[in-house]
Amino acid sequence: VGFVVLGPDRDHSDPTVGEIWALYVDPDAWRSGHGQALISSALDDARAQGFDFSEIPRLSRLLNEI
Repeated sequence: VGFVVLGPDRDHSDPTVGEIWALYVDPDAWRSGHGQALISSALDDARAQGFDFSEIPRLSRLLNEI
């Protein structure tokens, strides 16, 4: 249905700050919650690995909606 790729934020020198590098959801699956589920699961995994997404304001606002 889709994928998400996360890694260190490319604009910061702190390797613990994370960034979503790619997100894709098949158009046939749009508006079904798959994108939200992909992001939520990926962020849980990234946080468990020590990444911090709070330094990215737009993503921080989105996280409050999940």
